Amino acid sequence: MMSKPELFCPQLPKFEVSSDIEVDGSVVSFDLKHGCIVIQCSMTADVVNKSREVSYIPSRYGSNYQYEEECEQEYEQLIVDEETFVLVVDNDNTDIPNGLRITLTESQVTELNKQLEYFAEEQADQVLAA
Repeated sequence: MMSKPELFCPQLPKFEVSSDIEVDGSVVSFDLKHGCIVIQCSMTADVVNKSREVSYIPSRYGSNYQYEEECEQEYEQLIVDEETFVLVVDNDNTDIPNGLRITLTESQVTELNKQLEYFAEEQADQVLAA
């Protein structure tokens, strides 16, 4: 019974994860939307280390240089899962009370993890450009 969080927390399967997420440390804030109903949520994510191969023009050559070098870049990405509780922060005047703990469906977790991957790669791009 401990491996089935849906027995203890409700899910909102008709709601979709909005495209606007905010990250503060390991806390992810996002909205769940269904039609015109918006529920603001917050949850803690796990940090995983990732790496990718990136091409760049070394600064010693100037911006007009055509040769690119490649390097392996290490960066951190947040991920969420279906077992982690989500806290309802604001309920948009629905019957869903603030402070309610819910869990995400598999499709909501997949969408949120996609957005967290984009966010992590954007952050890594900014570090690379600096």
